Amino acid sequence: GVLFLPNHVEASLKNVFIKSKWQGYGTGIQMEKNVFLQLENSIIHIHSNRGAFVAGSNGDINRVIVEEKEVAYLLDAANHYLKTTWTKAEVINSYAGLRVMKCSDKSSPSAVSRDWELKTASNGVHYSIGGKITSAREDAASIVDRVCAQLGRDASCASKGRLFPWAPGENYATWFSSIRDQACKLGIDAESTTWLIRRHGTRVIEVFKNIEYNQTLTKRIVPTVPFIYADLMFSARNEMVVHLDDLLRRRMPLLILAKLSAADLQRIAQDVAEIFGWDENIIQREVEACSQYAIS
Repeated sequence: GVLFLPNHVEASLKNVFIKSKWQGYGTGIQMEKNVFLQLENSIIHIHSNRGAFVAGSNGDINRVIVEEKEVAYLLDAANHYLKTTWTKAEVINSYAGLRVMKCSDKSSPSAVSRDWELKTASNGVHYSIGGKITSAREDAASIVDRVCAQLGRDASCASKGRLFPWAPGENYATWFSSIRDQACKLGIDAESTTWLIRRHGTRVIEVFKNIEYNQTLTKRIVPTVPFIYADLMFSARNEMVVHLDDLLRRRMPLLILAKLSAADLQRIAQDVAEIFGWDENIIQREVEACSQYAIS
């Protein structure tokens, strides 16, 4: 569903993922920082994300899809800045979404402020506008402080000094080295180990336990991306997955970082079917729902 909030506008956010280093691309191209390019009436954001180059911009709220002309536009911007000659064939995937921002009379979404603000509706309900995930924890602390003050509680949010869930309590470098050694002994490749740690933190030990019972789980799901079967099965069991695209797009970014074929989707669906209790009819429905992301 859609929650309509007062004092805000929405912008359609378009992102195109181009050439992954895991597929042998990107050699010699350095992206040491986020790059923002002002082109005509829009701002193009180019950055590196999980091994792929990403070009993104705002668009029409009435067209929350990435259209062919937008792919070409973003490719031109990436090629201009990175001095590359990428074509549509190098585009791995793309997606569009909605971004909530402050109400503005600006004609272009790119000109609207992204600054975070906590608002209160006439019925007393608090809601946030703007901001980014990188500042979400600080924003949440502000919300807690506001609510505590409203309830008359003399307490401030205590999350600032606390570790995130599944963060190691010991020195991170020491812990990382120990986990990496364990992964090496289990036969997990170094790149996949890094992403297991980044994705699961201390829960990676649970992934390792599954591998101890089944060594074949160290195999990559697809050769070009460093996600292994143990990660797939762990996410399927523990991440409240309902559908195949939940698993492959929102829990694991396989459908974003790799060009999966229909055969790949069929194989993966068969692998996780027992966990979800899917019969052949459900498997086919799940695969068909993901087919919009597959290549021919």
